Amino acid sequence: MTGNVRPANTNPYAVVALVLGILSLLAPFVGFVLAILGIVFGGIGIGQSPPGRGMSHWGLWLSILGLVWPVLVLMGLVSLGGLFFL
Repeated sequence: MTGNVRPANTNPYAVVALVLGILSLLAPFVGFVLAILGIVFGGIGIGQSPPGRGMSHWGLWLSILGLVWPVLVLMGLVSLGGLFFL
């Protein structure tokens, strides 16, 4: 019965959004573009069929975090006067 296995019905936009969201967190200042693309693909994935909805949501939120986190770090460094360390 190994021939009757159905492939997973995963939304490819959800997978792309999740990967881009993770990469945007790993490369904070370079990942700005990746975060924007992750937000776009996450929105498309949410708008499509429900099978990839969880991954789309995770990709969207990780991308938003990857977009906001470097801005908060930069604001913190500027407010502490530690910008010269960059």
